[in-house]
Amino acid sequence: MIDLETTGVGIKNNNIIEIAVIALDKHLALKSTLTIPVRLNGRAKWGKEAEEVHKISEEAARHQGYLLTEAIDQIDEFIAEHYDKPPIPCGFNVHFDMKLIETAYEKKKRKHPFSHMIHELNSIGRTFFDKNSSRHLVPHLGIEVDEKKKHRALYDCTQSLKTLHRLERVKWKLIKTYYRRSEQKA
Repeated sequence: MIDLETTGVGIKNNNIIEIAVIALDKHLALKSTLTIPVRLNGRAKWGKEAEEVHKISEEAARHQGYLLTEAIDQIDEFIAEHYDKPPIPCGFNVHFDMKLIETAYEKKKRKHPFSHMIHELNSIGRTFFDKNSSRHLVPHLGIEVDEKKKHRALYDCTQSLKTLHRLERVKWKLIKTYYRRSEQKA
């Protein structure tokens, strides 16, 4: 599981300000968590809209946390400690998060430690439940949302994990639904 908080909503001119990674075992049980506040450099642009979402102040983002290179080192150590092979990134909007992770690693001329495959929970929600985002899918699955904690990287990661556990419980029903829909389209 991985989640980021950023200075904006687009890929370009967007900076990572918080990273969370959850290590899981093969049964999807939580093994360990990592949360890294990332300090912005002086040139980084700040997005007020993003601050309204994640509630991380510009002052905190500019003066607290680790440099991005240090954060990358921590990710590498965490993944090496918990996995023998590259883990598959999973989460809501994980495609966006992985683009930013890839860019951060490329700037340092390094390869990120994750699999090239991803498990995008938004796509699963859209495919099986006609729910386009975590805002719709999480409550649909009966998972409680703490409005004060959401949009912080570790909390969002744990919400993704809870979603994955609920999906695991109903997987055979989901597979049947998927095949029925596929047959109807054919």
